[in-house]
Amino acid sequence: MRLRIPQIGLPVVGAIVVLAMLLGATTIPVLANPSPIASVSPASQSVGPGDTFSITIVVAPDGEGLSAGQLDFAFDATAMQVDSVTAGNLFGANPTPAGLDLDNVAGTVSLALARKGFTTPPTPTGTFATITLTVNEDAPEGTYALDITNLRLADETFVEITGIAINDGAVTIADEMPPTYSTIITVPASPTVYVPGQNYTFSITVLDNVAVETVVFQFEGVNHTNLTNVGDVYSYQLTDLAAGTYTYRWYMNDTSDNWNSTPNLGYIINQAATTVTLLLNGVEGDLVIDPGEPVNLSATLSIPDILTLSVDGIAVGTEMGSVELENVTTLDLGPHNVTASYPGDGNYTGTSATHWVTVTYPWDINADGTVDFIDMTILSAHWDEVTTEPYPRYDLNRDGTVNYIDLAILSAHMGETYW
Repeated sequence: MRLRIPQIGLPVVGAIVVLAMLLGATTIPVLANPSPIASVSPASQSVGPGDTFSITIVVAPDGEGLSAGQLDFAFDATAMQVDSVTAGNLFGANPTPAGLDLDNVAGTVSLALARKGFTTPPTPTGTFATITLTVNEDAPEGTYALDITNLRLADETFVEITGIAINDGAVTIADEMPPTYSTIITVPASPTVYVPGQNYTFSITVLDNVAVETVVFQFEGVNHTNLTNVGDVYSYQLTDLAAGTYTYRWYMNDTSDNWNSTPNLGYIINQAATTVTLLLNGVEGDLVIDPGEPVNLSATLSIPDILTLSVDGIAVGTEMGSVELENVTTLDLGPHNVTASYPGDGNYTGTSATHWVTVTYPWDINADGTVDFIDMTILSAHWDEVTTEPYPRYDLNRDGTVNYIDLAILSAHMGETYW
């Protein structure tokens, strides 16, 4: 607190001393003039770079009637700027303003106010002015003075009041705001499907009111700091990840070591689907052949991995990517399961394809192992039909015509069962 007291001339002091001696006084009397107090409120506060804050200049008149006043105020213009100065209620609800001088280069404010009409003492404690300031984004941390460099007040008789006590204020600029983040992107987006050699890019936008110091990308508990930085966007790239579910997180701090982080985030890479193509004599689908007739079996897997070809549950060939068996003539009478299978692994789904090879005689037209009325019905439905290669099964002798010869062959074997 600074106290400004008017000087008292030596002749006046001398007269007081002489008067006291004449009256036999043992002490010198103290002058009991009123002493208004002007204060910055709040006296101190903490703000961060870019913050806007306000102070009020509060005056306690100490019994005086106040009719007018002039305020001179100083601040550090390298750290903050004044946005506005608003008259308070010290001189009534609608005081007359004059001489507002705001200098954001020199860091000064000057404001004169007067009450409208006459003043009836005492004036209650009130606000001379409210000053709103904004801290510069690049303001260095520290404590800055908010000073009432001068305050002049006039009483109800328009006489200047002396001996005004002043309580200055201060503001501490401290960056307590951590960085903020937004726009978390993964390329490809999650969930995705496994692709060998695939690149995976994780990025985030990080902003700070002063400056970002460090951004850390944590993937499966491992911290990565050698990020790519373009403007406010930070990125990290991983390559050839296996299928699975991963956890990652971003951490960031600023030059004042304020930290922030994202929650744990998930990234999913699903197994890639696989397919098997199984051909019997070059065609997909089931096949019916005569006893001793050769059959070609071939299977192809959509990825370069181990493929197994089985007949009736017994593996007959295992190769990388594809299996081919030609001129197979060892199949007995009856239906045979032919399956090509891939079990899958961590990155690929398992898959299989199954077709049936049925070995039976030509007169078992429907290949069910029995020569009966059903075969006769099929033959009758195609009676006198002209056929071409590959001959259908109801042309039993494969001569291009469904006629009495086919009927004779079928009749000769009527009632036979083969399995």
